[in-house]
Amino acid sequence: NDMAAMRILPALAALLLTWLLLGWLAAPATGQMMIKKSDGTRVEGEVVEDGKTFIRVSQPDGKTISLTYAQLHPQTIYELRNRRTPKDNGEEQLKLGDYALANDMFQAARTHYFNALVAGKEFDARARSGMKRAHNTESNYLLEKAREMQRTGNFRLEAVLLSRLVTAFAGTKAAERAEDALKNMKMGDQARDALELLDKRSQKEVAAA
Repeated sequence: NDMAAMRILPALAALLLTWLLLGWLAAPATGQMMIKKSDGTRVEGEVVEDGKTFIRVSQPDGKTISLTYAQLHPQTIYELRNRRTPKDNGEEQLKLGDYALANDMFQAARTHYFNALVAGKEFDARARSGMKRAHNTESNYLLEKAREMQRTGNFRLEAVLLSRLVTAFAGTKAAERAEDALKNMKMGDQARDALELLDKRSQKEVAAA
């Protein structure tokens, strides 16, 4: 609808500006980087070979090590794939967008879907579908994070996440639930304030007696 289109247009404009600034072609597949492994440890060095199932890394001490993709964190795999994927290859941009989305890299996913959108009209439908999925998936992700903050007692961060959902993801089911949750939080605050006031009055009455 028209309202949905009005919300999407600013996002498309921002992505277009980013895309133009970054340039048309992807970065080379090799180079210096901080490599995060699936076990959480990190390796610094220059990727001298990317075999798509393994990489060879030249470390600062001169040693060269090999790592399989199974040993790498999804963020590192994404960075490697992004380096070797041309921005004008719509099919590969769609695949990279799907990978980023599956690993909760929402901004990256939207960028690659937009790249596919620009690459050619034949990618239009899938690219727009991907951007919509990224929007909805991120909204659900933020709602779950807000619920997690509620469970751990971090109500301030919960309120921040809920507010972001209401303002940036209007029209999604998650935003509707976030709006209801914010209303309940405010009612809860009012109830707590009332109880505190009653408690103070009781204390004064006890002291006066």
